[in-house]
Amino acid sequence: MQTDGTATRPGPVAVLLRLATRRAVGEAAAVAVLSLIPAALYLPFLGEPLFADEAVYSVIGRGLLDGQLPYRDLFDNKPPVLYGWFALSFLLFGEEPWAPRLLAAAVLAGTAALVHMQARLLFSRRAAYGVSVAFGATGALATLTADATSEIFMLLPMTASLVATTIAIRRRRGRWLLLAGVLGGLALMTKPVALWNGLALAAFILIWGWRTYEGLWPRLRPAVLLAAGAAAGSALAVLPMMLTGTFDELFDAIVTFPMQYRAELSDVDRLKRFAVGALARFPLFGGALVLATVWGFALLLRRRRWPDDHLLLLWALGSAIGVASPGFFFRHYFVQLFPAMALLTVVALGSRHAIPRPAFRPAANIALVAVWGVTIATAVALNGPAYTASTPEEQHVARGLLGSRVLRENASEDVAAFLTARMQPEDAIYVHGPETAIYIYADRQPVVRYFYWTPIRVRRDRGVFTEIVASLRAQRPAWIVDTFVPTSNEALSLSYIADGSIDLHPPEFQALLDEQYEFVAHVVFADIYRLRQ
Repeated sequence: MQTDGTATRPGPVAVLLRLATRRAVGEAAAVAVLSLIPAALYLPFLGEPLFADEAVYSVIGRGLLDGQLPYRDLFDNKPPVLYGWFALSFLLFGEEPWAPRLLAAAVLAGTAALVHMQARLLFSRRAAYGVSVAFGATGALATLTADATSEIFMLLPMTASLVATTIAIRRRRGRWLLLAGVLGGLALMTKPVALWNGLALAAFILIWGWRTYEGLWPRLRPAVLLAAGAAAGSALAVLPMMLTGTFDELFDAIVTFPMQYRAELSDVDRLKRFAVGALARFPLFGGALVLATVWGFALLLRRRRWPDDHLLLLWALGSAIGVASPGFFFRHYFVQLFPAMALLTVVALGSRHAIPRPAFRPAANIALVAVWGVTIATAVALNGPAYTASTPEEQHVARGLLGSRVLRENASEDVAAFLTARMQPEDAIYVHGPETAIYIYADRQPVVRYFYWTPIRVRRDRGVFTEIVASLRAQRPAWIVDTFVPTSNEALSLSYIADGSIDLHPPEFQALLDEQYEFVAHVVFADIYRLRQ
């Protein structure tokens, strides 16, 4: 605007607002780019053959869209929100095998943004950018992740719960604690090991409330709000089962069955798995990030600034207990540690004691650089082949730690292709054994409740087989695919097939095959049977 021939200069407040806006936009853009790092490192594996767990969750996710209920119609032992994630992926991207992985990549990007937000609440802006880079680097640990596992989908609400709790103690607003509880409940209903992160937040809030307020109720109120939110989030997830009268099936699947599953392991087995997984495999594959995590945790233990250090210490400890609590130490379990690892890595690298001063401690500095170099080189050597492989099948082999199982997963699509070339559109199938991905590749849903191997192995009773055979006699699927077949190729043989601990072809099942089905062909690792006309 001109009044006397000269332009009116903006006032200082307007200039500051303009600069603040530009800075905020620039920071948001930088955070968005950094948040895409783990997703970008995940995307090369989009077309890789399905991991066994992904196939199970995909079957149930598709079943939800077809009106089937988890636990009653399709049995698995994970909480219901996980299947909602898979159903959402199919709604968003179509019922393609890669759809859950694409959604998992988006979830990793969202989690990265939340980790940055948490770091911005605890640390400086510069440190928050470092946390984003550290979390992005976890995406390069292809041997530990790159599958659409329950842990990845759990990360988003689990980390959001931590952010909401931190905002609550900054602003002293009860609604943020309610939100934190709801998010924690949703994380719990995605995978139960999120319970330990929730308990860590509850313990912290109880201590914080006691130190912050006067009087019994004001001191307890923050913890009560957090617990009420968690109860509401969990209840919301199980409400469909309560309304449909299938809560007993839900309880059996996510409480009784996991107890039976864990009972398979002896104390010696747990120690062996701990040694192989937590002490050997994870440090080797995780590289320098694991070293920095341990270092950062030790620094916080020594520093212990209230309340930030205590919050981060307890939450990181909850993540570690969550990984260890099942006792199996499977590779993808360690994904639960990734947000805490990123935060603790920056604590380590940002400490003035993190790197010895070269002028006074040259030997220590050389040793430190050597250790970091070796750990980074080892992690690259172990994770790199998955990124350099020329085909999805080679990627799957490079990432696979169970060679025989990986090769069967690679070949599942070939078995499905044999079926689809011969099936009619209305034909139903039953896959007897562990290769659940055949259902996805053949675009068919199971005709029995116990549609994969684990419940048969864990429950070890004839009741499971009796139910399966009764369903098969009633449904009369056009094709039965028996994947419990020892193969002449030793690379494809599976120990749990060969050990003879379970009768994989009980009399009633064999009688069904003899009476109603004819043998068609042996394809890779499967015997194919067709219903007699």
